[in-house]
Amino acid sequence: MKFQLNQLPCSHAIRACRERDLSIYTVASRLYTLECLRMAYAIPVNPVQHRSEGGRRKNKRIPSQGEEITRKRCGRCREYGHNKKTCIGNYVPMGTHDK
Repeated sequence: MKFQLNQLPCSHAIRACRERDLSIYTVASRLYTLECLRMAYAIPVNPVQHRSEGGRRKNKRIPSQGEEITRKRCGRCREYGHNKKTCIGNYVPMGTHDK
């Protein structure tokens, strides 16, 4: 069954070919020949675009129905809309900010 699926001779078929002085390539599929391999790669395969070159950005994604939108808060000044790395505001010590 596996031989029929892959069209490659199993060890038993190879042994039978050797005993009968047959080439194992006569029982294998033509798809495994060098000619078919060259034909498969004759047309150039173009690489997939990098994520930054194509597709939508994460912050432009449309939320699914029922999905909550979480707002990011800066860990330094506790304001919304930016993060600690891009913060230009004043530092607010822990426990002195509103939740």
